Amino acid sequence: MHPLPHKDQLDYLVGSELTQFTIGHYEVRFLLSGPNVDAGITVSAPFYYSDRRVEETFEPNKGCRTQNPVRFHALLGQKLCVLDVTPEGDQPSLKFDDGQTLTISFEIGGPYESGSIQGNGKLWIF
Repeated sequence: MHPLPHKDQLDYLVGSELTQFTIGHYEVRFLLSGPNVDAGITVSAPFYYSDRRVEETFEPNKGCRTQNPVRFHALLGQKLCVLDVTPEGDQPSLKFDDGQTLTISFEIGGPYESGSIQGNGKLWIF
């Protein structure tokens, strides 16, 4: 769909805590909270979770009920310490304080929305 902005525009999310996630039929929504942040990241594109020992792919676009049991529940309560975005704006990577990462991959110019980042009066659809 659309590229994400430069990571400087998303830096307000750094320092927030992953307080909840919701698994829907074809999407996963991650809720981030902090002193000055209430934000959500909704993902229907494939994403990759890594905890230094294992990396696994979760593909909401293929139906969440068909996926393996999730490991990314270990992100609950972790603080976001780094948020990177590729120069093309097609792959945000969230790194948490204990070393876990969540990387979202989507196609710019594709026919469907792959997700969104919203909060603090801002909305980016990708």
